[in-house]
Amino acid sequence: MTGSRLTAVDRATIAVPLAWMLALLAVPLVFVALLSVHGVADAIPPIAPLFGRTDGHWTLHATLRAFSLMAGDVLYRAAFVSALINAALTMIGCVAIGFPIALAIAQAPRSRRNGYLFLAVLPFWTSFLLRAYAWIGLIGTRPDQCRLDVAGLD
Repeated sequence: MTGSRLTAVDRATIAVPLAWMLALLAVPLVFVALLSVHGVADAIPPIAPLFGRTDGHWTLHATLRAFSLMAGDVLYRAAFVSALINAALTMIGCVAIGFPIALAIAQAPRSRRNGYLFLAVLPFWTSFLLRAYAWIGLIGTRPDQCRLDVAGLD
């Protein structure tokens, strides 16, 4: 990359993770936010439509009932505050542990960086391998038989 101009490869490198985050993080968050202002209906699923037509005009049927219930009930409020505190402490812990490790890897001699990065990623690979071997143990040598066992048809 020369100066401040981005090449097509640079843009693609940025675009792929950005699209991934939008698809798997932002879109579900928007859906949950919209779901929080939906009304309750006597139907399956018990969600009233957010928009409707009345007398030829579009109307918005949003309600803050869920938020007033959460703010008014001591149990909901305590659970919400507890979840926020837990999230904040987790974030602080991750930054307090991860930032020094990332800084140490970045400042390590070039010959040792890959080894340190391998040691940082190793626990995630171990978890993946354990899960893979658990599936192999569950499925066994005949995947078709496992599906029959799970379905209760054996």
